[in-house]
Amino acid sequence: MEMNYKNDRKANNTAKNNYVGAPYNFVSLNNRVLKAYNNIGELPSHNEINDEYLSGEIKYTIKALSPVFISNGKKEKEADFFKNVNGEYAIPGSTVRGLIRSNTQILGLGAIGGDIDNNTFMYRGLSKGVLKSKYNEILGVKPVQAHTSNESKTISVAKNVKTGYIAKENNKYYLYKTKVDNINDNLGKMNYYPFQKARGLEDVLPPDNKKPFFLKINYEIKGERRVESVSNYDDKNAERQGYIVRSGYMYGKKTMYIIPEIDISNKSEIPEEDILSFKHDYELKEKQLRGYESYYSLPVKDIKPVFYIEYNGRFYFGFTPYLRLFYDYSINNGIPEAHKDATIIDFTKSMFGFSNDILSYKSRIFFEDALLIGNPKFSEPKEYILATPKPSSYMDYLKQRNDNKIYTYNIEDFKIRGIKQYWFKNKIVKSELKKSKLTSTIRPIDIGSVYKGIIRFKNLTKIELGLLLWSIKLESNCNQNIGMAKAYGYGKININVDNLSVYDYEKMYSLDRLCLEPYKDETSNINLYIEQYKSYLESNIGREAIEISSIKDFITMKSITPKDELTRYMNVIEYQYRKKSLQDVSSFNNNEQKVIEKDTVDINEDTMADMMLKLHNKYNKYKKD
Repeated sequence: MEMNYKNDRKANNTAKNNYVGAPYNFVSLNNRVLKAYNNIGELPSHNEINDEYLSGEIKYTIKALSPVFISNGKKEKEADFFKNVNGEYAIPGSTVRGLIRSNTQILGLGAIGGDIDNNTFMYRGLSKGVLKSKYNEILGVKPVQAHTSNESKTISVAKNVKTGYIAKENNKYYLYKTKVDNINDNLGKMNYYPFQKARGLEDVLPPDNKKPFFLKINYEIKGERRVESVSNYDDKNAERQGYIVRSGYMYGKKTMYIIPEIDISNKSEIPEEDILSFKHDYELKEKQLRGYESYYSLPVKDIKPVFYIEYNGRFYFGFTPYLRLFYDYSINNGIPEAHKDATIIDFTKSMFGFSNDILSYKSRIFFEDALLIGNPKFSEPKEYILATPKPSSYMDYLKQRNDNKIYTYNIEDFKIRGIKQYWFKNKIVKSELKKSKLTSTIRPIDIGSVYKGIIRFKNLTKIELGLLLWSIKLESNCNQNIGMAKAYGYGKININVDNLSVYDYEKMYSLDRLCLEPYKDETSNINLYIEQYKSYLESNIGREAIEISSIKDFITMKSITPKDELTRYMNVIEYQYRKKSLQDVSSFNNNEQKVIEKDTVDINEDTMADMMLKLHNKYNKYKKD
């Protein structure tokens, strides 16, 4: 049964082309970073006792407003809820720290440059859209006749791409070239043979040959490039030896490739920079490759056939002829200049510590685990695709302007949208998924669970303590989210500060009496500390704190719950044919639907969970048929 995917796309596109949305959005970035200290010499000493600084502890309570799942960190697909060293269910202090630090960065107008790896993403521009023309030009994608023993039909080939073999030797990777340098001048640098049918093919294909595979074979060529026959790799004296490769069977595509015999005498080391780039890209899409790791990963012992191209001083390689290429610019190009200055000491750095090539400073805030109160009541286990939204999805992660241009990482003046945050859901998104290579099992603790924890701080100024308290409790109408599966409505919590205690140094070091409780209860002054920070912020920025664009976006996302149909993942059809960018947070705040229409964009590996699931299901359906 042939899969009519194109007709299915058109039908779905007609019905659903207008929706653009996601379970997340972005808190905008300020062009200015709020400086906390002029230099590292002004930072408080960790061991200093000074009446100008405050030390003490904050006791807080987390209440789950939806089921919460905090993984124990194991890589198994059925991870359990986190337990501490005493076997108690808890939200780890490190998880709470990460949440509060992120809040501090936003509310403190901190720099994000040090928190973002300056990656240059990769892309594969196969579908129609803004990336396709340049991609095809670099790879030399052209239609040719796909000669077989029975028929001729047109297929696309990448004429600038070559094949060889990759091997790991003494912890370095080497490229071995083939004994065929190129097929003919009309096919450029191509030294491999694309084909779909050949005599003897059915006898050599593996049983599950719709999966990616490579296999040693013998083969015969008729003329310059027609694959006449293939046979098992048993006659080492055969005229032509090599590998047969198929990188997938998506949408019923049947093209395979013959890779000529290895030339053992012709090898060169692959630059470490290009190996690291491959590894980084592989890690980004590793979840999508579950079950196919042996095909798409770097070799460990055995030599593997590989496709490659040398372009702009870089060596690109992979296990399909349609290689992923680097964008022209890295993330740092899209970050406001103030956020890149490593010498600026903002409140996030001064309070939570930092370390870079120039300076380092230890944290003055310490987080204990927040322990579950009472026995856990678990929700029913569910299967979800916990795909992480990827920054290379440029229609979502980059600002799209009203100038009829699609901004990608190939446009020099692109700007990132900001800091990603998840929307709250009105209800848990139901999952009817069955276990598969793409899904993970979560077993959350149910709504209503309560956790209590302690945050200790040392030598904070009143301004810093005010920012810390605001970062913990936010505004009175705000909630927060934590843990896994936030995109599906899990992890909605409320944090309440129960008690603020500050060391009373006069009482602690009094010679008149023994002091067993050297704390001063400052709980009644919590809001006063917060207002002191807000006043400091307003005096430096010249605007009311709540009206600063980034803070306004953040408070909006933590205080409203849009309709669930406005914050769901796009399906594969909606994503592929979208003509709008993701609307700004302010659109939700104003109950508007601001969109920027663009030309059709590319579909690539950076699509959302629904897309991966749909493709996975269609692939399985085709296999069964």
